[in-house]
Amino acid sequence: MFKLFSRKDKFCLSLIKKFLTKKEYRQVSWLFRRAKLSIELKSFGRSFLITDSDIMPKIVSTDKEILKLNRIVRKNFQKYVINEFTKRAMKVLPEYIGPTIPAPKNVKLKIAEALLTGKSLLIVDETGYAHRLKSSAEKLGEINISISKELKNGFDLVVMTQKEDLGKYRELAHKNSIHVQIKDADIKFLRSFLRNYRSSS
Repeated sequence: MFKLFSRKDKFCLSLIKKFLTKKEYRQVSWLFRRAKLSIELKSFGRSFLITDSDIMPKIVSTDKEILKLNRIVRKNFQKYVINEFTKRAMKVLPEYIGPTIPAPKNVKLKIAEALLTGKSLLIVDETGYAHRLKSSAEKLGEINISISKELKNGFDLVVMTQKEDLGKYRELAHKNSIHVQIKDADIKFLRSFLRNYRSSS
C-alpha cells in the first residue's frame, strides 16, 4: 500500500535527493512510499551567514543496510556546506570579528585574510580598539597579529586604523550591538572550518 505524501514528506524527499546518487535515492523513495522507512530532519542551529541549508535529512529504519546511507548523506551534506561557505568566507568572516566594535571594514577584512591564510598581520593602531579585535579573532582560530602605534617591517599584511574612523563607525556599531547575536553553532563551525582550511591549503 502506497503512502500519501504530505508537504513535509515531499520536502524530506527533495532534500535527501541532493545528497544521494540516483540509485540510492530511488531505493529510499521506494521504501519511503511504502512506509518502510521515515525521514527525520536535523538542524545544527547555524545562521544563514554560515549556510542557506542547515537542515540535514536522516533516515530512520530497522534495516541496517539502509541506515548505512545516513553516513553518505552526512558526508555529502557536510561537503555541501563547506564548499558553499568557502566561496563566501572572505565576505562572512568579518561579520564575526568584533561585530560590536566600531572598526572599518578594511581592518576586519585584513584580519579575516590573516585567519584564512595564516599570514602575519600588523595593525598600526591609533584608536585603541585593535586589541579587542585581536581578542575576538583569536576566539575563531589561530592568528598571528601584532599591534603597534608605528609601522614596522617583517609582516605579510599591514593595515592602519585612524582616530577619525572611531566616530564614523561608533554609531553603526552601537546599532549592530542591539541586533547581533553570535550563535555558538556558528563559532563551532568557523573554528572547525578555519582549522581544516589552513591544514589543507
